[in-house]
Amino acid sequence: TLPSAGNAILSIAWVAGQNSNDGGMGGSVLFAGVADGTIRRYDCNTSRVLGTISTGSVLSSSKDSTSISYRWNSTLRMTVENRGLQEATKVWALAALSDGTVVSGDSLGHVQIWDGMSGTMTQTFDHNESGADVLCLAVSDDENKIFAGGIDPRVQCI
Repeated sequence: TLPSAGNAILSIAWVAGQNSNDGGMGGSVLFAGVADGTIRRYDCNTSRVLGTISTGSVLSSSKDSTSISYRWNSTLRMTVENRGLQEATKVWALAALSDGTVVSGDSLGHVQIWDGMSGTMTQTFDHNESGADVLCLAVSDDENKIFAGGIDPRVQCI
């Protein structure tokens, strides 16, 4: 279970952990697009435990008598611009690349690229002239192309 984001989670993207040789989630990163106009980063930490564990952990059995505990920690918060509007920008779509780069699509019609380690926005694109919502994202297998679609009747390759 993830720690509370304090608002509705509208989209998620996952990057598999490089240290997850045990077949579990260790070292994985989850990004959540939240209705308050933020993108949250959650890191999965693992530990071996004997006996009872605290709430918020996920258990997986191991070959010996211990269990592996997976605990998600909120480590970063990225804020999406709202152009001075009183209502928060909705992060409808997220994609995460293998290097930790995050791509977001939002209710202002933006596709934005973020450094998932520092939380810095590195690029922004207008999906359409009307500012219509971006509702979905897809990334090519080689991670060189990003496709965005939304309320308007087209798919754009970025």
